[in-house]
Amino acid sequence: MSDDGSSSDEEVQRELSLKHSIELRLDLDTPAKAQIVCEALSVDKEPKRSNAVRELRQDGQFLLITVRSEDRRSLQKSTANLLDMCDLSMSTLDMAIGRKWLIEPPKKKEKADKNPDRPPTVKKLKLENSQA
Repeated sequence: MSDDGSSSDEEVQRELSLKHSIELRLDLDTPAKAQIVCEALSVDKEPKRSNAVRELRQDGQFLLITVRSEDRRSLQKSTANLLDMCDLSMSTLDMAIGRKWLIEPPKKKEKADKNPDRPPTVKKLKLENSQA
């Protein structure tokens, strides 16, 4: 049996039942970033229990997302999940491109003593003694 690309009656019925939809157009700065994020998000499919169907495309520096669902709740959850994954992908890309893991993390500032009546801590005493 060969697949001629046409939809089965079941698929057509499913498409018709997806009455809620949202279309997003996200600017990801460069076509390369948009392609990488599109490919990364395409790998992660909707769970079987989800009533949502999503389509991802790249158009230049833009990621085009269409999410369709039988109910608003599934549409909302799927869209929120997809945007979270997009943010994570962009953060990972920015870190990799900027090589931020090679930069020394900023040093923590010592907290000011909020209660001057409280006896000094051991750490504070050591600091005061080393400066004297």
